[in-house]
Amino acid sequence: MRLTTEKTGARPWDEAHLKELFGEGFPEFVTADRLVKNYIGRVREFFADLDLMLVDEDGVPVASGWGVPVRLGRPSRVPAVGLHRGARPRRGGP
Repeated sequence: MRLTTEKTGARPWDEAHLKELFGEGFPEFVTADRLVKNYIGRVREFFADLDLMLVDEDGVPVASGWGVPVRLGRPSRVPAVGLHRGARPRRGGP
């Protein structure tokens, strides 16, 4: 299956697909933060470039997420273990 990434605001999405994708709501670690209610509605407005959908070959969204830009400084200062290990394919599958 080929998957692509699109910005959430790039086009309208089928309501049935969105309901299936978001039907369970946010994970508990998100809703446990008392300040979330103050800001969650504005995330898509403030960070539209980081609001992404993972879309299958038929144009159906299969995942959604917000990217978080992190500045690590010069490339020589990037933690060798965490990022590099996380970006490499693992043997035996994901």
